[in-house]
Amino acid sequence: MSMRDRRLWVIVGGVAAVILLFFLLRPSDDDEAATTTTAETTTVTETLTETAPAVTVTEEQPAETTPAEPDVQSFSARIEGGSVVGGIQRWQVAQGDDVRIVVRSDVDDELHLHGYDITKNVAPGAPAIFAFGATIPGRFELESHEGGGQIAQLDVQP
Repeated sequence: MSMRDRRLWVIVGGVAAVILLFFLLRPSDDDEAATTTTAETTTVTETLTETAPAVTVTEEQPAETTPAEPDVQSFSARIEGGSVVGGIQRWQVAQGDDVRIVVRSDVDDELHLHGYDITKNVAPGAPAIFAFGATIPGRFELESHEGGGQIAQLDVQP
């Protein structure tokens, strides 16, 4: 055999060895599936081997959850040129609900929610945010002190 033939066989043997090592050392799909876990579930696996071929039993158990925060009833209004965009807003909530009202305006103003006696300032780029628990049943007006007009009506149902 010539030196050239020997080099060719060494190269072919090296390539074959690299291919063989690739297939032997790469992780199989079964290995990846067995080691994958999620935050949502816990997997319990049992293998039965006495009388039957290997059987895998998988049982899903729910992950622990944290209690959800209570729902917040959210509303918004916009004042442009001294008028409420879309007219006077009418909102309804149940007594005990958490309420969040955001009012934006193109001018500086002072807003007042009657009954709850909450006053907030509003300015261009600085919305007024009312956040409170609807503890008092009834019908309440949200009004502008500068413009003197009604912005919204909040009905709190018992």
